[in-house]
Amino acid sequence: MQSSSIVGLLSAVTLAVLAGHPQLTNGLAVMSIDLGSEWIKVAVVKPGIPMEIVLNKESRRKTPVSITVRDDETLYGDPALSLGVRYPKSNYYYLQDLLAKPLENPLVKLHQNRFPFYELGQDEDRGTVFFKHNDDVIFHPEELLAIALNKSRESAETFAEQMVRDAVITVPAFFNQAERRAVLYAAELAGLRVLQLMNANTAVALNYGAFRRKDFNATPHNIMFYDMGAGSTTATIVSYQLVKTKERGKEETNPQLAIKGVGFDRTLGGLEWEIRLQKHLAEMFNQQGKTTNKVETSNRSMAKLLKEAKRVKKVLSANNDITSQIEGLLDDKDFKGHVSRAELEKMTSDLFERVGGPVERALKSSEMTMDEIDQIILVGGGTRIPKVQETLLKVTGKKELGKSINADEAAALGAVYHAAHLSKGFKVKKFLIKDANVFPIQVEFERDLVDDDGREITRIVKRTLFGIANPYPQKKVMTFNRHYDDFAINVNYGDLERVMSEDDLDAFGVRKLLEVNLKGVKEAIEKNPGSDNKGIKAHFRIDESGIFHLDTVESVFETTKNVTETTEEEQSTLAKLGSTISRFFSGGSNADEDDDTQTETEENGEEEGEGEAEAEQEEKTDDTPPEGEKEEDGTAPEQQEENGEQPAGEETTDKAPQEQEAADAEGKEGKEEKEEETEKETEEEEEKSDADTEKKTEEGEKESSEDEGEKKSSEDEGEKKEEESKDEAPKEEEKKETKPKIVTKKENITVEIQVLDLNEPTKASKKASRNKLKQLRKKEEERYEREQALNNLESFIFGAQDKLYNEDYEKCSTEESREEMRATLSEASDWLYDQEPDVPVQAYKDKLKALKKMLKSLEYRVEQLRLRPTAIKAAKSALNVSYHFMLAAKNVTGEDLLYTETEFGLLEKAYNDTNLFFTTKMEEQKRTALTEKPAWVVSELEEKLISLEREVRYLVGKAKSTPKPKKKKKVDKKKKTTNSTATDEGNAEGEKDGEKEEKEKVVIPPPEEGEGATENAQEEAPDTVEVEGGEEQAQEEPTEPTPTGEEEQTPEEPTEPTPTGEEEETPEEPLQLEAPVEEATESTQEEAAPTEETTTTEGAKSQAEHSHKNGDL
Repeated sequence: MQSSSIVGLLSAVTLAVLAGHPQLTNGLAVMSIDLGSEWIKVAVVKPGIPMEIVLNKESRRKTPVSITVRDDETLYGDPALSLGVRYPKSNYYYLQDLLAKPLENPLVKLHQNRFPFYELGQDEDRGTVFFKHNDDVIFHPEELLAIALNKSRESAETFAEQMVRDAVITVPAFFNQAERRAVLYAAELAGLRVLQLMNANTAVALNYGAFRRKDFNATPHNIMFYDMGAGSTTATIVSYQLVKTKERGKEETNPQLAIKGVGFDRTLGGLEWEIRLQKHLAEMFNQQGKTTNKVETSNRSMAKLLKEAKRVKKVLSANNDITSQIEGLLDDKDFKGHVSRAELEKMTSDLFERVGGPVERALKSSEMTMDEIDQIILVGGGTRIPKVQETLLKVTGKKELGKSINADEAAALGAVYHAAHLSKGFKVKKFLIKDANVFPIQVEFERDLVDDDGREITRIVKRTLFGIANPYPQKKVMTFNRHYDDFAINVNYGDLERVMSEDDLDAFGVRKLLEVNLKGVKEAIEKNPGSDNKGIKAHFRIDESGIFHLDTVESVFETTKNVTETTEEEQSTLAKLGSTISRFFSGGSNADEDDDTQTETEENGEEEGEGEAEAEQEEKTDDTPPEGEKEEDGTAPEQQEENGEQPAGEETTDKAPQEQEAADAEGKEGKEEKEEETEKETEEEEEKSDADTEKKTEEGEKESSEDEGEKKSSEDEGEKKEEESKDEAPKEEEKKETKPKIVTKKENITVEIQVLDLNEPTKASKKASRNKLKQLRKKEEERYEREQALNNLESFIFGAQDKLYNEDYEKCSTEESREEMRATLSEASDWLYDQEPDVPVQAYKDKLKALKKMLKSLEYRVEQLRLRPTAIKAAKSALNVSYHFMLAAKNVTGEDLLYTETEFGLLEKAYNDTNLFFTTKMEEQKRTALTEKPAWVVSELEEKLISLEREVRYLVGKAKSTPKPKKKKKVDKKKKTTNSTATDEGNAEGEKDGEKEEKEKVVIPPPEEGEGATENAQEEAPDTVEVEGGEEQAQEEPTEPTPTGEEEQTPEEPTEPTPTGEEEETPEEPLQLEAPVEEATESTQEEAAPTEETTTTEGAKSQAEHSHKNGDL
């Protein structure tokens, strides 16, 4: 009915509203952000949707990192880039090279040279560069990057239709500590919860390997990924292989990728080709002499040339030449010129010479040769330049280059796969990752010595803490054994020349990381007199994001105490076996192992042979021996002086990955041999215990043949002995021994850390940045709200003006009223276009409210006019069905009576009320003009029909659920029926009463074919029925549908047929019913046309049931 359609519409609207507000729901979705120098790609994974790239508002799969702030309006992406051509100074892009850089950094100078229209400054507190937006506002690169990250989050939430806060952000592998912390700060300002900063090359490698798991085996498969983006180029050597790991005592075989070496060029990217093209196009325009002004003097003109240079470079990657043209480039003069691929290659010949540099440095850092590389795969948009591919083939000596992954989206998809792994809401196939440290980190400190002449001298000792290609995350501990007073250590970058070019070294920036002052060393020693001083241990760590940390510093002391311990005798073989099995199923361990929960192994050595260094490396395998089982070597040859070399005792600290893997393999083989020996001993013990058990069983059987009395007495004696042995057992097994035990005590040392590479922002600076971004978002929301109000008002005015010419609106209104409305709408339209851009939002809303109020009554009349035909049709159908149902139900008497007087009275009352309301309101509406308020409302009629339908459904349901009694029927032998299940009830009653008189033939029409009438119905053969007149006629009796699983019920006996033309007999209790209006019986008159001579109450009943089944109710 109409009400159900309205409910469905409301449900659909509700779902649409919820879909349009993803912030209203919370879910498990996670995202990845591939942060490039020119583009950002966002990927999302959520329940029901695997890894998928997010489309932005322009339905593009990548978004330019471009932010334009102008007149309190913040634009991002393509709109910002388009507006930036007109206002280049207000458009900020290529922010990656400015993160955590001082003003004098070569990368900052290069950025100023490329984009001279920016005005830059330097922050006094942090020492980093910022943009001067105007006299009052400045923007730090982290703040602008936070805007881009926040917009990316909004796009992800719109796509996922739920809140998204957790993210994995990709950064270039060459980002140092300061740059990584700057990205984390930008993510904090954007409100993101960073699961991990992932190197972009590692994300690409993961994306490649995750879909080729079956291609790897135990033999390493080495691949080089060559990634040339817009701003930089990186070459990464990755080794894939299957490795065995143990987790919770279960051995697994999983694929693993290990970063073996990285080489890069920070300034070799697609942007450099575009800058060369921009300058070439500018020279061409100046040579044409169309104006006396130089194009370089106009920032807007240079921005147009850069945009055209991007297009030209893209076209020349696939074509040999192109015609470049720009309308109104300078002084309203157009530019048109021809550029060929040969010209582009000539003007960028020096760039092609640098293509092989990252490859060479990657091989050098990995200590591999090109022959060991199985394949080279291209990544990034810059690799689409044909000359780059040609040069790369010459440098590597390979026959072809791999193009088997998506060069633009591989990093985003690999990062989102890792994000799903890190989140708690998803379970993905395990793929082990061993990322590598690119820049070595070393520790420096001073040590006082006495030379041969007896003079005290101070020398600087350097120790490499995390070397090149060291895997991370990783922990290390350094022990200082000969410091008895406060001292300082410095953490710096190590040998950078091995992994960087000269230009990159100049742009690297500050090489010092931390200055650490350790205080309270002397006091800690004085607090522990008589204890063995084991030195001062500093705990260092590189986390999953590649960021260096100094966690704690502590002074360690050991004392020996005599401790009385109670030990137990060696358990029996059977007891040990049971204990082993118990531990196996419970996953537990022995007492010694329970106390040792550390997963780190210490590798001890002495700095310069004088006991001042110790390294501790985190191990993830289960065969790592406990720390307590490691022996510390406290002495070393004193002849090793401070020459900066690694002493013999420290060689295992910074092993090459290949040596470390070999050592792990040897340890694993030795462990497996021990396990085999243990299993062999266990089997022998089991055989021995089984033999003892069999022997005891045989003796028991022998004893069972003896006398009962003897058996009983022997059992009593055995029980006594058993109890005595139980009491004595603990006394025999337990022994008290006094053993020396080493007790370790740790004293925390006060640590004062001064960051040297990039000062952390102060609380005041963070608060100012947050307020600045908050104000920008607030103004953007206000602008959006104003635009929405303006659009709503404008669309309403246009829509209302069009509606006034609609036929229905003309019927429901007079010409005078329509003219007044048109005048008001025209006035509102003029007012709309005369308003200033800063008009308050409420003014638009008030104007819209007034116009809606003016049209409210007309809209209401039109709505009722359009709804009335459907409501009238539904009312006629419901009244018709209800009327015939009541007639059929009222004529059922005797044992077949189903309904009580109360039930039937409720239905009768509902029918009469609805019929009276319908007929009365229809008459009133005929006398009411369409321009006036309607006489009745559709919703009122719907309420009446719902009440009537409820009563009818109740009675119909009761009839279906009430079983009918089975009656024995006499069958006339002279009559043969072909269908035994459809016996004529009228003939059965006639035979029962013994009436043999002739009757007139009556044909009862079958129910109309329909969904309800044919369902579950059985085909019946025609019956011959004797009726008045003595004629025979084939009759097809309808059968009521039989519910599934229920026996077919015997149909009710119909009342005596009433010939056509005779008045219907009045029942004993007269019905107070009004026949439905003539229109309501149009369909029934057509159906009754074949049986104009006679009608029966059974036919009426069948017709009512048919209407009900076809959904008229």
